[in-house]
Amino acid sequence: DNLKIIFDKTTKTKCSVSIKVPQSGTVNANDTVENLCRDTDHSTRDTDTYKSINHTIIGNSGFTFILHQVQARDEDNFHYINTNISQTSNYQNTSKQAYSNGKLPYESELIYPIVPIHRTCNDDYRIWGFICIDCDKPYQFRVKYEKAIVEGVADGLHDIMMARHSFKTQ
Repeated sequence: DNLKIIFDKTTKTKCSVSIKVPQSGTVNANDTVENLCRDTDHSTRDTDTYKSINHTIIGNSGFTFILHQVQARDEDNFHYINTNISQTSNYQNTSKQAYSNGKLPYESELIYPIVPIHRTCNDDYRIWGFICIDCDKPYQFRVKYEKAIVEGVADGLHDIMMARHSFKTQ
């Protein structure tokens, strides 16, 4: 909820924040993701229909883009920002199926992988999930500020997600 409040203030609009995690532990192209948590104001998005959808990595433009950038180790471009979703050709998002009109309730999105800021070995390039922030208006995210905020949060979540995975596998 605090990250939502920060983004509401920086974008001067209504934002939604969720953390998506892969069902297998770490992200790979053939995996599916599920919501680990979502801000309180938007918890109603997690309908039975939404939960029944197979949210694949390759079925979502943002996740696919990030996976490619992390594999290429293009650290300046680990984020995905789309500031006009409805006008983006070839945009894919499995969540569209959850809405009767097939239209998402947001126009801008920022996605960042859960990876550490400082990477020292190949294991540090594992993606433990995604922080997804969206808002209902187009043209709301700026790379310079919003990316830095979410990058710091992703770094803080990295160790927690590694420990969560370790606990689940034991």
